[in-house]
Order: sequence, then structure tokens, then C-alpha cells
Amino acid sequence: MIPTDPTHGTGRLPVKLRQHLILFAGFATLPVHAATDTWEGSGPFATGAGNRVIHALAAGPDGLTIFAGTGSGTVFRYVHSNSVPTPFGFSAQAGVVPGTEAVSDEIAVQGINVPAPISIASCTGTACAYSINDGAWSGGPGMVAVDDRVRVRQTASASHATQTVLTLEIGGVSGAFSVTTAPAPVFEHGACGGAHAIPSLTAPLSGLCAVGTAGAVTSTASAYSWTCAGSLGGDNAACAAPRQYEVTPSAGANGAIAPAATQAVTHGQTIGFTVTPDSGFGIASITGCGGTLTGNLYTTSAITGACAVHATFTAAPVAGQCGTAHGQASLLAPTTGLCAIGTPGAVTSAAGRHDWLCQGANNGGDQTCAAPGASAHGGGGTITLQLTGGGCVIDSATPVAPPLGGPTGVTMPLDALGLTLTGCGTGGSAQVTVTYSTPVDRMRYWKYLNGAWTAIPATLSGDSAVFTLIDGGALDADGQTNGVIVDPGGPGLDDAMPIPALAPWALALLAGLLGLLGLGASARRGRG
Repeated sequence: MIPTDPTHGTGRLPVKLRQHLILFAGFATLPVHAATDTWEGSGPFATGAGNRVIHALAAGPDGLTIFAGTGSGTVFRYVHSNSVPTPFGFSAQAGVVPGTEAVSDEIAVQGINVPAPISIASCTGTACAYSINDGAWSGGPGMVAVDDRVRVRQTASASHATQTVLTLEIGGVSGAFSVTTAPAPVFEHGACGGAHAIPSLTAPLSGLCAVGTAGAVTSTASAYSWTCAGSLGGDNAACAAPRQYEVTPSAGANGAIAPAATQAVTHGQTIGFTVTPDSGFGIASITGCGGTLTGNLYTTSAITGACAVHATFTAAPVAGQCGTAHGQASLLAPTTGLCAIGTPGAVTSAAGRHDWLCQGANNGGDQTCAAPGASAHGGGGTITLQLTGGGCVIDSATPVAPPLGGPTGVTMPLDALGLTLTGCGTGGSAQVTVTYSTPVDRMRYWKYLNGAWTAIPATLSGDSAVFTLIDGGALDADGQTNGVIVDPGGPGLDDAMPIPALAPWALALLAGLLGLLGLGASARRGRG
């Protein structure tokens, strides 16, 4: 039984130490190991000679040391020396540039308790060396101790995709450092990216190159340009994106423009906008971007910069249009049905007809309208009637055949006018204007009173006759002051009135006609 050492304890001893102890217990001579194994203490055991009775035996925690005790209390320590390190290796390196130096990672020497030899066992690279504790690099043999830090280096092959290996040996244990150079590069042509040929408002920042390195983006009025540089002799690619500009539409009140949002338009192109007025309105103006309006479509000129299009609207032009009174015969000036569209102007009565305008709105055209006067009895032209002053209104007015055929010795080509006025007020008066479709300026106005014709004071000029009627007056046919005036009458031409003198031009024309007649007669006599 091996007694427990109070300091080191007991345990299973290494095979080598057990062998030594067996020899020791059998009083054999203890062999000496590699000249570095040593006994420490006094007496014969110190030299390995002689024998002793072992009373206590224990192993140290390092597995290399044993302690032996004798009966006299003397303790001896046996140390086994080890110069074989724990296995080690270096991380492989790949993608190394050919012909460059590669330095390994660092290892720490472990598992030895005495210095161990170090050397480069082999190396397929060049300039192979090792360094201890960041010291000088060496390619020859050396010594290392436990916990020393070691790195190796080599110059990689000058060829691509080639491996070189440095093998380092420490105390008979080898570790490799592998270096593989990068594969041979293949040249690349530059290639444009997704931004190429895509119209853009601003200089593109991404998608410039699919292959290669993008150069600086430059700009002109029409495009943004850049290059994608090739590598290792590859060609450069020239790339560009068409430049766009903003075209901003807007519309005033009473209409719309479409599209209404700001549009991005590529340099040199045009864009169209549809302009739609509200109901009852039209396009007043549309300007901007050098465009033209065709119908409701406004098309810009070629865009070369940012610009704006603006539309304004105005009430639509409305052309005047005659109403139902147009063309309808009427003795009195019509007061209703004058205009179907537009504002009627004042009605004037002359030459036996009534005339007025239907005025358009918003610069719309006017239309001239007319209604013929009432046909005179017997078809002798037309008559119109106007009444002013005195508060009188026309109760009835009708062209009639002249009573008794008219005044004796007087021709009435337009017949008579049966007229009744009411609302004049007692003793009231009214001015009457009658127009005819033929001139009456050489006639007199005749009124039928008390069964006889009488010429009354009246002004006949051109195609009109103007006279004044007074309720109950001499020209009031009923002879009563009752607010009612009855007036049958009309213009008449005295039969004895000489033929009007002809104008000089008419006399000249008549002389010419007579001369032609004389020439014709002479020619007939000559033939006879």
C-alpha cells in the first residue's frame, strides 16, 4: 500500500514512473532517463545507487514528479523531464495575392517542462521563417520553452491558385501553415444598371452599374450621363438617363384641367391637357409651355425646362335668337315673343313694319328681327301704329275700308284705320304715329266724322303720319268727353294733285328711253 503524501496526495502513477518504482521497490538500481530526469535529496538515492525501504510514495499533480519517503523520514523527489509539446497547427490562408508575404496566426507552446528544439522541417514557399515571442525571424534551428509564442511566415507562390505549405517542428511534433494564392482574375466589361435609359427628374443615385464602377453623374439639358468602368482591361460602358422636367397645370374658377397633377415630362416630348369648362362657360384663355389649343385639347410644345399651364374660363357666348313674334304680322309693335334667346332691344315701327334686335350675351352675336305691319284692307300695303302720351291705351285698331269709299276726289291707297283709345282720362289726349309701307308725305290725313270726311291737322312725312287726338275734341268721333277716343281715318291723295316733278336723274333716264323708242320706229319705217 502506498501511503498518502500529505502534500501531494496519491493517485495512479504514469506507466514510466510505475516502472521506475517497481525497480526501486525490488532494490534494483534506478535507471537514469535522458540525462534530464533527476532525483533531488540526500543519500544514495540522489545518485540512483543503493536501495531503501519506501514507507510513503505519492505522485505530483503534473504527472511527472513522484515523492518517495524512507523510514527515517527522508523524502526524495523524482522529476521526469518532457520536451514533446502538445500537437499544434496554424490556420490556413486562401485568396492570398501571388508573391506576397503571408504571416500565420500565433500558437503557444504547451506540454513541455524543459526547452524543446524548433526548426522548419519543410517549406514549398519562399522566405520561410519563424518568430518566437515577436522576436527576430529565423529560418534555422532554435529552442523554445513552455508558453513561448510562435508564428511562422512564408512568401506565397507567384502563380495564381497555387498552394504552398510550411511545416514547423517542435520537439518532434509537426504543424503546418498552408497558403493558397487567389485564382487568376478574369477581365470584366462595364455594364449599365437599371437606371440606364429610364427618364428621371433628378440625377440617379442608384442602379447606375450592373458591372463595374460608376463614374460621376453629369447633366445636360436633355440627359444625365455616367460611365461604368470595366476592370483588368475590360471596356467601359457609357450610360445615360433622359432628363425630365415638371409641367404644372392649374385652372381658374368655372372649369377644370386634366390631368390636374404636376406631370414629369421627358426633355423634347410634349404633353396634352384636356380643358373642360363648367356648364354655361367657355374657355377664356390657356397659356404656358408654348402650347396650342385645338378644341378642348391643349398641347404643349417640346418641353425643354420646367413650366406651367394655366386655364381661365368665362361665361359662354350666347347668340341672340328671334322669338315667336318674328315674322308675324301685327298692327301694333309686339311686346311679347320678341326673343327666344337674348335681350330684346327697343321695337321701332317704320315703313309698315316693326324692327328689333335680340342681343346676344358674353360677346355672342345679335340677331335682327322684324314683324310686318297689319295688311291694309284690300291688300294695299301694311300699316303699323304707335301711341305716346296721355295715358291712353289702344283698345282696338283695325284696317278697314274707307266709309263711303273715302272723301270725294281723294284716293286712299292704304285704306282707313279704325282706332279706339281708352283710359285717356276725361279730356285726355294721345299722339298717334301711323307708318305705312309706302310714302305718304304728299298726302293729307282724312278722318271720318259725323258721316263726312274731314282733313285733320297731321304731319305726314316719308312713310308716317303723326297727329294728336283729344278726348271729346273735334277729332273724337264719339264727340263725348268720356275717356274714349274713336278715330277712323287714313291718308288720302287728292285726285287733282299734279304729278310730282321727276328728279334730274329720272328725267335723263326718261329721255334715254324716248330716244330708244324713236330709233326703233325709224328702223321699222326703213324696212317698210
